[in-house]
Amino acid sequence: MRFQELLDREMERLGRTNAELAAASGLGKSTLSRYRRGEREPRWGSPQLWQLAKGLTALGGGDDAELDALHTALGECLSTGLRLDHATYITRLSSLCRCLNIRSSALARALA
Repeated sequence: MRFQELLDREMERLGRTNAELAAASGLGKSTLSRYRRGEREPRWGSPQLWQLAKGLTALGGGDDAELDALHTALGECLSTGLRLDHATYITRLSSLCRCLNIRSSALARALA
C-alpha cells in the first residue's frame, strides 16, 4: 500500500477533514493536501511523519501503542523510506562493523 492510500484510508475511517487533521497535527492544510494527492511525502524519521501520526491518533482517540503502530505503518508505505541500494547497504554495514570492532567472520558465525 502506498503512503497516500494509507493516509486516505485513515482519514475516511476517522471521518475527518484536512482542516481537522491540520489542527490536530500542526501540519499545514496545503501540506496535507499534497500528501493526500500523492504529490509529496514526509521523510522517514522526520518530525512531519511523527506529527501526522500524532494528529491521526489524537483524532481517533488512540493511545501510545496505536501511535507507534500508525507511525510504523505510515513509514513502511513511504516511497523514500529506509530502502537502500546494495552498495550503500554494504558500505554502511562495513562502517558500523568497523566502529563496533566486529569482524565479518564473527558476524557471519553469530548470524548462522
